[in-house]
Amino acid sequence: MKNNQGIAILKQADWQLEYNPEPNPGSNPGSNPGSNLESQPVLIVVIAVETAVSVLETCLHALISHTPTHCKILVLQNYQHAEQAIWQALRQTITVTDLHCDDKPSATLQHIVKQHPQQDIVVLDAAISVTPNWLALLQQCAHSDAQIALVGVLSNDAGWQSVPTLPHQHPAKALPLDMDSAQMAQRLRATSCRIYPRLPYLDPACILLKAQAHGQLGPLAPDLATIPMQLLEYSLRAQAEDLTSVVADDVWLYAHAPRPTTANPLMYPALLQRFTEPLLLKQRNLCRDSRVMAGLRARAQVLLKRWNYIESALFRWQGKKIMIILPLRETGGGSHVIVSEAQVLRRMGVDIQLLNFYGHQQDFEACYPDLEVPVCYVHHESDIPEACRNFDAVIASVFFTVPWLQALLDFPNPPKIAYYVQDFEPWFFIDKASRLPGFWSMPALRRRLAGYYFRRSEDFRAAWLSYLHIPDIQLLTKTRWNQQELSAMLGKNSQVIGASYQSDIFMPLRERAEHDKLRISAMIRPATPRRAAALTMQVLAKIQQAYPQQVEIVLFGVDANDPALASLSRDFEHQHLGLLSPAQLVTLFNDVDIFVDFSRFQAMGLTAMEAMACGVAVIVPEAGGSGSFVRHGKNALQVNSQCFPQCYQALQQLIEQPALRQRLAQQAIMDMPQFHPEAVAWKLLAQLFS
Repeated sequence: MKNNQGIAILKQADWQLEYNPEPNPGSNPGSNPGSNLESQPVLIVVIAVETAVSVLETCLHALISHTPTHCKILVLQNYQHAEQAIWQALRQTITVTDLHCDDKPSATLQHIVKQHPQQDIVVLDAAISVTPNWLALLQQCAHSDAQIALVGVLSNDAGWQSVPTLPHQHPAKALPLDMDSAQMAQRLRATSCRIYPRLPYLDPACILLKAQAHGQLGPLAPDLATIPMQLLEYSLRAQAEDLTSVVADDVWLYAHAPRPTTANPLMYPALLQRFTEPLLLKQRNLCRDSRVMAGLRARAQVLLKRWNYIESALFRWQGKKIMIILPLRETGGGSHVIVSEAQVLRRMGVDIQLLNFYGHQQDFEACYPDLEVPVCYVHHESDIPEACRNFDAVIASVFFTVPWLQALLDFPNPPKIAYYVQDFEPWFFIDKASRLPGFWSMPALRRRLAGYYFRRSEDFRAAWLSYLHIPDIQLLTKTRWNQQELSAMLGKNSQVIGASYQSDIFMPLRERAEHDKLRISAMIRPATPRRAAALTMQVLAKIQQAYPQQVEIVLFGVDANDPALASLSRDFEHQHLGLLSPAQLVTLFNDVDIFVDFSRFQAMGLTAMEAMACGVAVIVPEAGGSGSFVRHGKNALQVNSQCFPQCYQALQQLIEQPALRQRLAQQAIMDMPQFHPEAVAWKLLAQLFS
């Protein structure tokens, strides 16, 4: 590829990544950066106290480049002798206001703030370089909620706000060799969900002081010795006045020079005189243990990998045309996976479309009202070959769609035909046999019983033959377990493209609320035997009986009026939420402590992945593909879900051992972002077209 073509691909990759996921429930997106907030003047105070002029120069060049001209920049410095001469020479080349302070810079800052009561004021450490759009995004965050008083930022060196790692975990704090700070900020902004995490206090690397809060909080304390201490006190005072300090998680700034770890109120005796030590200790621990900030760091650590997948796919497969056959009326886990990966494929430059029937259109579009992926509707399955004529690849998504693609082979230049195998679907149509001891641990027993069901169940037979119907069909699976089932049962080769979930939706959105009782959730699907609804209800009933004052049970997954639900024993206290959308489910998972899945098997376990990504302690069946993302005893628990005592004891263990529950949840937050849809989309393209 010629060099100019490579540059064009990189520019398009930058454009493709300029997307923002929909704001998550509980976030406050406010207005867009292009709103009238940009016209409001902001005073920016650069704190260059005890800072080398060379460091300040780097800061100011970035600041002037990326800040609207109507905003005033004031440099607060205490240079002496030679440094003062160097600074005055630098001032001749830039337009800023200079204010020298010899003694107490905190008193000077207090005076500056007092003089500008109607303006938002940004206090910026001179070691920090700003990035494009930083100020508009800070203002957007600040004015998204009237309760917000102060806004901080993400940075490579900002205490507990550090991203992608904490300073003590990565002392070098260097950017990747092929990336500058503006590109890093852009990638973080592109995948930000604008959660705006609330923290008890903020790191003084960069803080916006909102004008409306000045009157309620009063002036900055002029008697405190340093500006970091002064800003910490202001944050803590805001907390006491029921105002909030938040982090603009779509703003990332770069620290060129190491900064002292100052964002710890326990370090300052003067603060201990104003606030009690237990309170400061509690606030420090809330920042240190923030599950929301841990989630942001975990997502940021895979950000460059996600970007590399998009860039690589654009380079290799841009312009490819793929049709996925998705004949559904209602949504489910499988369709959510396909839609999320299809959206990523579009960002990879692929012309991806879904195919559905006109008879399903109204219901399908009600489930996906703002779907970015084009949908091709046809009247009948016989219309499918012609609709797929000009595509490079056509993918079946469920067993009964495979025969519909047979006619494509008669075309002069047939497309690549693949089957996205998200489950081993013949097992959907057995019940009694799947409860036999040893069924899930003995492939030979499953293979023998398959012959019995093949002769007696039409649906079983159709699902079984779907893997054989088109001899050269490309079989793509989510997990190694699915691959092994295809090999052991049918002798068919397949390729694993990996487990994934909607990683830009499911994440910690807020700190865990304090409840009087431990909240346990479970998905109930009584119409689907393999989901073991009866066993799940029996375990939960016994838990409720054993811990009536300690647990609260929340169920979802089936409509409250479904006749199948009425057939279950429900004689214990619980809350039933019915069918939940992804937005409702992420809200639930941010408010529960434990999620249990006692299905007989799970080919992958999407709902468990989503719960783990939100920081929930999870129990999953050991039969199936949960091992693709679960490390037993590390980030979740696996059980023999056909054994009632094991299921009960595992749940009992999580109830009685809060340290275990917390450890699993924390590790799950760190582990799950690596199962992003970009990796799966890239591997799908590689299997189809390499």
